[in-house]
Amino acid sequence: MTSSPRRRRANRANALRSTGPRTALGKCAASLNATRHGLSTHTDPDALGPTAQGVADLVALDGIAPAKARELAARIVDFERNLSLQRALLLPGPQPEPDLGRMQRETPELDMLQEALDWELHTTGRVPKRRLKGFATQAARLQASWLRRQPKPARANPAAYDRYLRRAANQLTRALRSLRPP
Repeated sequence: MTSSPRRRRANRANALRSTGPRTALGKCAASLNATRHGLSTHTDPDALGPTAQGVADLVALDGIAPAKARELAARIVDFERNLSLQRALLLPGPQPEPDLGRMQRETPELDMLQEALDWELHTTGRVPKRRLKGFATQAARLQASWLRRQPKPARANPAAYDRYLRRAANQLTRALRSLRPP
């Protein structure tokens, strides 16, 4: 079944409009989409941490070659990391409190507001209620802006992360099957 010339022209016009990000900033942001939560990254078998190295050593005790043991340990670490995120999504715990000291360091405008308030209090001996309310409103806006810029915990639909868990499980299964004699 062929499409009409009108339909083909419409499809071409739509394709020209929907080609993804065009600016360097947009392309940079889009390139980070897959690394936002770190679940699509693989554990490097040659750079295992102490826990994974311990798993590799235990696997190697069964007579498996050290390289295969490291590979299997890396797949186990990937699977466990994905599984722990799935559990955290299904059973969310308490949210961590924002680090107010870090907010103070990263938002110098808050210090400037405090200095302006202190200066007015020092020079005039009082701060009008209206001015105090304005300082408080501006400080609240700065704090809200800082909080919006902080990384959000992954609290999306758990099904959206299910593909990472399935991929990690498949890779673990494949690594285990490779240990079987032919």
